[in-house]
Amino acid sequence: MNALDRAEQDERAGDFGSAKRRLQSYLATVGYSPEICERLARLSLRMGDPAEAGRWYFLSESSDPEATVAVERFKAECGGNARHILSRLPAKTRLNALDLYPA
Repeated sequence: MNALDRAEQDERAGDFGSAKRRLQSYLATVGYSPEICERLARLSLRMGDPAEAGRWYFLSESSDPEATVAVERFKAECGGNARHILSRLPAKTRLNALDLYPA
């Protein structure tokens, strides 16, 4: 069973924290993946952390209805400062400029 399967198993069991850690670890290993970032965003929402969800939605190409609000909340926590936003992103997901990320 790979990390993605284990994360899904954790999530089904209601262990969102373990699922999130597994997905973050997987992302740190494989690098940028919009799909994994979206899964992390959804987990963060289920865990009651919309700003953290916004950080992950920022990296995804999600069309989830709550994505825009969550991203705006994340950006507001960073004071709208591009450098601060980039510094809050996991190292393996950092691109050189904000305009390189999904709209």
